[in-house]
Amino acid sequence: MTSHGIFPSGVEIQYQGVTIPANPEARDFATQFYNYLGSEAPLGKVNLQANPVRLMPGRLENIASEGIPLLGSKQVNEPPKDHMRPISGEKVVYTVV
Repeated sequence: MTSHGIFPSGVEIQYQGVTIPANPEARDFATQFYNYLGSEAPLGKVNLQANPVRLMPGRLENIASEGIPLLGSKQVNEPPKDHMRPISGEKVVYTVV
């Protein structure tokens, strides 16, 4: 088993009996990428935005009946409620108390 750029390491890694070779090019890219993402953090700015949150109605009991079908098929058999519209780049969040 080999790795081609998956692990951006400048040194060889031994993991669960597998040798992952050093990849200086991937390491250089990852370093530049992480520096870019955090470059404006001291100014209170970020170069990466989190996905919007869709706060679903109900609590834990609604996850099986609405949340999982919504994520699995991207369509619902009933007439859609606003919170049941197709998911696109959103975090589906339920309040668990």
